Amino acid sequence: MLATGFASREDCQFAYFCDVDRKMYDSRAKGIAACQGGKMPVYAADFRKMLDELDKSIEAVTVGTPDHTHTVAAMDAMRRGKHVYCEKPLAHSIGEIRALMATAHERKVITQLGNQGHSSNDIRSLCEWI
Repeated sequence: MLATGFASREDCQFAYFCDVDRKMYDSRAKGIAACQGGKMPVYAADFRKMLDELDKSIEAVTVGTPDHTHTVAAMDAMRRGKHVYCEKPLAHSIGEIRALMATAHERKVITQLGNQGHSSNDIRSLCEWI
């Protein structure tokens, strides 16, 4: 859903893309490639390797990994000075939240927590009906 949502926007272009789930990786990669004229910026299935090798060319990341890895991925990106948009849940404990907040302040990065699943026009229509 993340990739197809972005891929349908003409003003959005992926710099790199990785997904540990090979089935999802393959289907999302096709959608993004179609949107970007066949040029697929797929990089790797391991975000750590991607960040290691492409550190200087990445300004921000979107974390949409399985829930139990959100903190790990967001913290890794912030420690490298990357701005982060993270899907919910951001973390599983107050301690993890405090550590993420401290790192964001220390590295002076912009961070945001969201739920893209609730940002569609269908959900907005539902809210209006209610």
